[in-house]
Amino acid sequence: MNSPRVDCLQNYLNTLKAHSYVIEDDYSDKDYLADYTSYYAMADSSLPSFTARIHFFSFKKSELREIWDKCRKTPPNPDNKIDTEANSGYLGFVVLRPLQLTIVGRTCLRTYSEIISKDRQRHFPVLRHYPVMLFGMRLGIDSVAFQEQDNEIAACATTAIWYTLHALPRRITAGEIQSPYEISNAAGTSISRPALGEVARRFPTYGLSLEQIHGFLHSQGLECLIRGFNGKTPSGGLLEYANAFVNGGYPIMLVGRLYRSKYQDEGFIGGDLHAITLLGYSTKVGFLEGSHALRIDKLYAHDDNIGPFASFVVQDSSKKFSDYLSKDPDNKPTIDQIVNDAGVHLHNHAGDVYRKFLPVYAIVPIDPKVRFPYESVSAVANTFKKLFALDVPGRLGSAASKTSFSIKLQHITPFRLELRGADWISKEEVETLLCNSMSKYLWIVTYYEKLQDGSEQRALTILFDATALRQQGGILSVIMNPKNKNSETYLAVLVSWLHRYVNPTGNPIEHPEEIKPCVDRLIKELKVK
Repeated sequence: MNSPRVDCLQNYLNTLKAHSYVIEDDYSDKDYLADYTSYYAMADSSLPSFTARIHFFSFKKSELREIWDKCRKTPPNPDNKIDTEANSGYLGFVVLRPLQLTIVGRTCLRTYSEIISKDRQRHFPVLRHYPVMLFGMRLGIDSVAFQEQDNEIAACATTAIWYTLHALPRRITAGEIQSPYEISNAAGTSISRPALGEVARRFPTYGLSLEQIHGFLHSQGLECLIRGFNGKTPSGGLLEYANAFVNGGYPIMLVGRLYRSKYQDEGFIGGDLHAITLLGYSTKVGFLEGSHALRIDKLYAHDDNIGPFASFVVQDSSKKFSDYLSKDPDNKPTIDQIVNDAGVHLHNHAGDVYRKFLPVYAIVPIDPKVRFPYESVSAVANTFKKLFALDVPGRLGSAASKTSFSIKLQHITPFRLELRGADWISKEEVETLLCNSMSKYLWIVTYYEKLQDGSEQRALTILFDATALRQQGGILSVIMNPKNKNSETYLAVLVSWLHRYVNPTGNPIEHPEEIKPCVDRLIKELKVK
């Protein structure tokens, strides 16, 4: 079957070095079964209610047979929920639906290797564990479920929502994840008004509006942070969100305009709205001054037009985007409406088709408890980065001006796990953070100092209460790395600046009004008088 999704899966499995497979015939897939009973079963030309599930392994066929024979003869280890030897070569599964065109159903495959080269590395912080039972073998895969869109019941927005619900932390998703039909049915209860010449109908679906996406996610008990992009938005805005939210375990739905061409740099046509779900990214290895977001060079997303963990190159266009578009005889773009004329766009290709994706909205579903805004945290982080590069009177010693920083939203549970055995914090502070009651969500701003060998060392960490009101300032604690010889110097720079903030004569840099509550809390935290 000639399908971009099938071709993508074939290339993906070749990259994972799949050598053998096992087929489960007449497999009952809960997502397809829900869609079947709600929609397909009502068709006069009946469809089968069962699917097939194909499991892939890196083992050779003979090796897989030996492992399965061993599992059949060995009682399960009650303390181990996975058959370790069998699972070491397990690559995941693909469900095949008995549909005519969109056959790729629920698919869970291992991610690409994190190591690309000595200079680049992939990161997949947004993963969920899927237990698998195969002929008595207990297996498991860390992934995010994928399936291609079914134009009957699930356009790209519905499918992107389905990806997002699978990628969100289990603690904030409401019970069982709904099937694509159930998502479209709930989100399309209020049909949006179509433009002239367009059609609006729940089924067969024609897609979801931004309001319908937001309304459905809100019905699931989620708060949505929505950011718009335009032609003046540089790549940093999108990459900062990826670094802060995806890095913390939260997927991002991207709605944008998709253009296609047979050529890499010209002749693009289309501009239709499309939705994908960001799940990972790759970064350049080594020190780079400023925000860690600027190290991101590729984004990885579930794209139902291509396949799972599709890679998108981040491009900050050096020319107007209209220069990429197909031209008429008068050398004018043949597309009337261009949402983004110059800003960030994502580039990739599938088969012989080159694609450019221009983000219009980023939608981040989060727990309603998270109230302290990212923008305030970012303003503080960037202000302090400028401080560390200045020659501030009263500075103790000579703090390095070459610093970088990262911002991450994190739940308290994984943060406390990271504290165990950590060498960037004193034993007394570890005990305090582990034993004392704390907010459920934290903004973590970490500063790094460039060392002589080109590597970086953690210097200073600032914790924000992500559940705080903006007027409360948010700052909880400032943590110095006891192993960094300049960490106290950075702290002294902050104290020196805070004194000037209280008495602004000669204040070395401007401070935006939005960081005032944060500074007031920092004054109390550092006991500045």
